[in-house]
Amino acid sequence: MTPTSGCLSLATVTFHESTLFDDSRWYDSSQQTAMIRRTGSPAATAGLTARKTALPPLRLRIDHTSNPINWSTSTRLAKLAQDERHPLSEVAARQLRIHATHPLNWHVATSTTVSRSSCVRNWARRRVQSAFKAALRERGWDEHGRVLDQSREFAAVGDLKGWVRINVDQPVVESTFADVKARAAKALQLVIQKQPSSSRMRSVVSDQGVSRPGASYSLFERTASRISINTHGK
Repeated sequence: MTPTSGCLSLATVTFHESTLFDDSRWYDSSQQTAMIRRTGSPAATAGLTARKTALPPLRLRIDHTSNPINWSTSTRLAKLAQDERHPLSEVAARQLRIHATHPLNWHVATSTTVSRSSCVRNWARRRVQSAFKAALRERGWDEHGRVLDQSREFAAVGDLKGWVRINVDQPVVESTFADVKARAAKALQLVIQKQPSSSRMRSVVSDQGVSRPGASYSLFERTASRISINTHGK
């Protein structure tokens, strides 16, 4: 599979892969840079300039409540689960019950502010998903936040818990995959910091030199929509 053209102004990437991957096979930053310079788009030129500076943190929303619909729930799944007349309502409710069995649920969200092209948005979302999964595994957790290796440095933290939504921004499209992985690692550090208070956990995080969360972190500030689902299977 190779990049195609005609679907968007910068770079088009198509793929289907369910496991982690190094998307340097799909994304050629230098090639995109040349295309940007040829098009002369003001927005694209601004993006090139921004890449020379430090990339901003990925924006997160984290919640630790037991609401079945929360920040980690995709908009489509939430709508299906809330519409009892929809034929897929029970399927969506069953999916939410499965989510409730995972200690950590996270969702990567995109919008048209990233790109008007759905193929670019999907590609950017898969980029962040792969980078965040890699960050979890490098620190000893699986993609659902369960500890894989008790000998790893973060094993003292235990299983990660909560609901997390990660928002994709324009730099995800314009940056190398190495930069995206670095930003995903910082996002994971914020998730670790916001785990239920534990002196043991705080000491582990402190030893790793993790800075305290700043303006890039946003708490779950409004009550999530509720639906009548028994999340504990009783």
